[in-house]
Amino acid sequence: MARRVIDGKSTEPDLIALVAAFGIPAEGQQLAYQVVAGVIGQAPTSTRWKTVTTRWRRVLLRDHNVLLRCVDQSFVAADPVGFVAQVVTHTKRASKQTARALTVGIKTNRARLDESRRGVLDHEMHRAAKHQEFDRQERRKKLPPAVAPVQPRLVEA
Repeated sequence: MARRVIDGKSTEPDLIALVAAFGIPAEGQQLAYQVVAGVIGQAPTSTRWKTVTTRWRRVLLRDHNVLLRCVDQSFVAADPVGFVAQVVTHTKRASKQTARALTVGIKTNRARLDESRRGVLDHEMHRAAKHQEFDRQERRKKLPPAVAPVQPRLVEA
């Protein structure tokens, strides 16, 4: 792990403590915030706790393909369905943020911008509009119905 320093204090010792305490969480394993807080000695409401746990979750996802989702004041190691839920959550959030960005861009007073800033605004508005159009097209597509697995039948002789 690369050494990271926040406010003069490395997150490395806390990461080592979390890995020593929990290892690589198995699918479905639940880790309560209070237990994690006890390991690193920080309250779940502290900025330090957020910094360390965010880095820990990123390292687990990057190096071990373990996604820790936040559920009811605990982390839960996601199964494949949890991965899909995370994708849906983030894409919905991205779509909403893109819509907000377009609204802000439309309301921007272009007359008060210099030429370079108008170019940046036009470029970003074009990108956001393309994202919105892509989202609109994807929503129109109908996915084929899920096929139920075939259950083998016993044949009586």
